[in-house]
Amino acid sequence: MAARKVLIVGASGGVGGALLKQLLSTSNPPSIRVSTRSLGKATFPSTVEVVQGDLEDPSSYPRLLKGIDRVFMYANSQAPLQQLLSAAKDGGVQYIVLLSSMTVEFAPESSIGKKHLTIEDAVKESGIAYTFLRPRNSASNSRLFWAPIVEKTAKLWITFPNSHTAPVSEHDIVSETVVFISIQFPSRETASSRSNRYLQLYL
Repeated sequence: MAARKVLIVGASGGVGGALLKQLLSTSNPPSIRVSTRSLGKATFPSTVEVVQGDLEDPSSYPRLLKGIDRVFMYANSQAPLQQLLSAAKDGGVQYIVLLSSMTVEFAPESSIGKKHLTIEDAVKESGIAYTFLRPRNSASNSRLFWAPIVEKTAKLWITFPNSHTAPVSEHDIVSETVVFISIQFPSRETASSRSNRYLQLYL
């Protein structure tokens, strides 16, 4: 992996934390900066630069983004997108990996789909190279919502009983992200729109 500076937004979360761990385990990890809303509650490896920041707080953008080449971020509809992406360009960001949602493809008119499409469109219009990760059901959410029901009733109640789904492991999402972060010269645009069925081949 060529030397570069990577920002992980949400590194204390499930996907961001797993991404940090996988990047640090590579043979030649990049320089990594992570953001946290509260420095007092953050615990990260000593090799990682930790800064206080929030996508909803424009005053934190300069310290988050200055000197950064690549960014991993989640879709946050409350963030002032134009300010965020302008600060990213000013800071030197060349590539964004955005954790989006498959709803932009199968339910674009839903509230979730519209929110993610708005964010994707803003990234596209920014002129920064990008990859959109569009997972469907995440394994952790399925475990969170389904496990208590099964434990209590020994049944799983779902709206469409004849449908098929295979929740996506966050580990697989992160493994994809590591590949994209590691690309020497990313294309102008890349959409990773793997459905659960396709990801199931890799579980």
